[in-house]
Amino acid sequence: MTELQIKKWGNSSAIRFPKELLSQVGFENNSLIEVEIVDNKMILQKVTKHQSIHDLFKDYKGGSFKSELVEFEPVENELW
Repeated sequence: MTELQIKKWGNSSAIRFPKELLSQVGFENNSLIEVEIVDNKMILQKVTKHQSIHDLFKDYKGGSFKSELVEFEPVENELW
């Protein structure tokens, strides 16, 4: 376990992470991270790149598939 100290940085506070620690989880300088609080614990994870429709289907070879159309009813105030 590594202990890090929170220090003042302008009007905010900051934590400085050692390079070795960041490289273990694949973070680099200027990486965007998401911060989530769960059970009073801070969870940091790398922001996943949002892919375009072209990226999602770049390896698609054009094979056919079958699917049924599913219709849903509104649950709250959704507009359909």
